[in-house]
Amino acid sequence: MKTEGPSPRLSALAQVSGCVLWAVVAMTSATAQESARLTPTVELIRRVKAAVVPIFAFGKDGNLSAGAGAVIHPSGFILTADHVTRDLEGVAIFGLTREPYRIVGRLPEKDLAVLKVAAPKPRDCLALGRSRDVWEGETVLAIGNPGGRGLCFSQGIVSCTSMDPTWPSLLHQTYWRDSMDPAGGRDDYIQFDAASNRGNSGGPLINAAGELIGVECAKGSGEEAINWAIPIARVRHLFNYMVQPEEYGDFWAGAEVDLAAARAVVSAVAPGSPAAKSGLAPGDVLLSLDDLPVRNGLDWLLLLTGHQAGSALPIQFERGGQPRKSSLALAPYPLPAAVSKKGKSPGLRFALYRPEGDAQLGRIPDFSALKPVKEGFITKLSPDEFVSGSKDNYAVLFQGYLEFPAAGHYRLILTSDDGSKCFLNGRLLIDNDFGHPAQPLSRSVRAPAGLLPVRIEYFQGRGDRALSLHTMAMDKPGQPASEARFYRD
Repeated sequence: MKTEGPSPRLSALAQVSGCVLWAVVAMTSATAQESARLTPTVELIRRVKAAVVPIFAFGKDGNLSAGAGAVIHPSGFILTADHVTRDLEGVAIFGLTREPYRIVGRLPEKDLAVLKVAAPKPRDCLALGRSRDVWEGETVLAIGNPGGRGLCFSQGIVSCTSMDPTWPSLLHQTYWRDSMDPAGGRDDYIQFDAASNRGNSGGPLINAAGELIGVECAKGSGEEAINWAIPIARVRHLFNYMVQPEEYGDFWAGAEVDLAAARAVVSAVAPGSPAAKSGLAPGDVLLSLDDLPVRNGLDWLLLLTGHQAGSALPIQFERGGQPRKSSLALAPYPLPAAVSKKGKSPGLRFALYRPEGDAQLGRIPDFSALKPVKEGFITKLSPDEFVSGSKDNYAVLFQGYLEFPAAGHYRLILTSDDGSKCFLNGRLLIDNDFGHPAQPLSRSVRAPAGLLPVRIEYFQGRGDRALSLHTMAMDKPGQPASEARFYRD
């Protein structure tokens, strides 16, 4: 009997079935391998990569400075370290596309800067996290532009949540514990061990949730895996010192927004201001400005940047859960009236205070609750001229007038060891309070030619002491800061 083999059709079907089965097995194996390789770190990098950019600044001597930055708003604002750009022109690179940036805010003494690039369509951006609740041992991702070669990623942990590299040692700190500020008056840093090299400066330190918690700024010399990042809490706290759209743009909006709140909550509205005329009131929540989203107080300052007096910007806000629409018509910046120099003498009036009993000053006291132990006049902003006896544990109130040689845009730089505050024309301009080493803090202001009332508060805890106020004309690039000139009645 003749035995027949399988039909050609069945043979072909078997071959096809075998191929399909092999392909399914291969795909399943590849999927399993990819799944094993797709770690949380890989997923995190894929999620945040497009919101981090290499930055190159062009030095006037031909040198090239390389760093990185994080996009913090879809309209193209970038947060970075000031020493990366140093007020120089340059570019941010998206993929392989060069985008010229302009600097819209700087705080050199805190090593922070904000840049702006064009945004033909919304840019990917990072969410700002919180750094007050960072944990030691928490996994972090450091992104930078080492050697200017492009974005590189490294993973590590938070080694210390609050490190001040200026302390000689922990032993030294124990002698000062009573005057140390638990709220963060000193410029402390997040210390992390992820690899960080030249070119990482300005790059973001990111937590496992993909949130920006620090700005990479420096590394320890002569030690392994010691790197520091500026905590995002300090960025939030100082944002309205760094980004001042009204002073830089010479216009007035007149609304203050809470920078610490999760949403853009209006905290104050100046009477008669454009904000008041638009219907804004304290407690309102801003939703958009000029048809761009306002997520928080930082966004409000960013989106005001670049406008000018006379612009009418559409605005949306929420009151009592109900959305509202209006228009914000920006007005010229209102300069305060100058005080005549006639009848004034050079110098300041001072009042010296000492706390009662054994009380140790850790911040500027309530002067209204104390009686001065000495009063008089000085020609220079320095307690050394009149403090006798103990050189520690005292406070001083200075009052008089600050001279501006011409109407224009100025930056005031207040440096102190320990704490200080500067009030100009009755407004708290610079708050550099609490115990800390010689630490500058600056803010810009528009002023008329002549004198404006000034009040400077200062306290000295223990150890070294320092106090100075300098002014710098922002309208005259390259001109150095000069010591402030004071007058008194």
